[in-house]
Amino acid sequence: MKDDVNFNGDLNSALPGCLSIIFKLVDAEDLLFEMSELALSTGSACASSKNTPSHVLKALGLSAEAISSTVRIGLGRYVTVAEAEYASSIIINAYNKLK
Repeated sequence: MKDDVNFNGDLNSALPGCLSIIFKLVDAEDLLFEMSELALSTGSACASSKNTPSHVLKALGLSAEAISSTVRIGLGRYVTVAEAEYASSIIINAYNKLK
């Protein structure tokens, strides 16, 4: 799975708890459908009302395919390690089911 998943942006200068991840080989909308118990997004918070590809991901030079495979994950300040681990297991299982 390691080669099938890539982080967008620079992890060293990213906002804590804010991840943008490309899940290769799957459509992000399909992935979200498989994880209905999690509140994730395919777009940026500032463009949540629009149904267009992220202008930020376009500016990073991502292909249309990579953009359509990108999921945004936000972890709040009070998310516990156990909750993050639980969410990651849901994400991994959903991804493995679809790819």
